[in-house]
Amino acid sequence: ITVSNVKTPYGTDAYRIQCPESTSMEECIKSSGICGGKYKILDKAEYPELYSSGGDLFSGSERSNVVACI
Repeated sequence: ITVSNVKTPYGTDAYRIQCPESTSMEECIKSSGICGGKYKILDKAEYPELYSSGGDLFSGSERSNVVACI
């Protein structure tokens, strides 16, 4: 799970949370520790990801959401 601070077009603070395919977005957002409760999803994206393990190449997907604490 990767979390980075971003600004919305309105200048307010939000967070981009990136999660592996194997984790539900709800679990990922809760595990990130941001907001501590209620949040609003502002943007969603899913994109392919390549990774290697033991010399073999695998593909999967990674999901990214931008959320704002409410």
